[in-house]
Amino acid sequence: VTVASPAYLDRRGTPAVPADLAGHELIMSTAVRSVAEWRFRADGREHVVRYSPRLRMNDTEAMLAAARDGFGIARALSYQVEPDLRAGVLRRLLVDYEPEPAPVHLVMPSSRHMAPRLRAFVDFAVREFAALDVIR
Repeated sequence: VTVASPAYLDRRGTPAVPADLAGHELIMSTAVRSVAEWRFRADGREHVVRYSPRLRMNDTEAMLAAARDGFGIARALSYQVEPDLRAGVLRRLLVDYEPEPAPVHLVMPSSRHMAPRLRAFVDFAVREFAALDVIR
């Protein structure tokens, strides 16, 4: 999801379409990709925004801290920003252009041979992901 702080949006305005990002300060995370582009989808079409970031960070939490502090617009996975969105610290942008959510998979051996600590983790993960009510 694409996010920014209310203070940043008050100062710079809210982008309505991906092309509007050209007039904004963007914060890039190199933790996942090193290519300075964001991909969006709408009406079955892909929209690619290539940019020169204001900040480049190799740590997602540092990138989100910069966004919280009003340094610009960032993109992260929904579960990474969910607490900030609920608290109103960050606002979600370009919702109609978000790409399809990426599924989460837990890959493990057959449950017949599962160690108790792995079973405990799987049970915990399933409960946590189900409770997230991840932003859609």
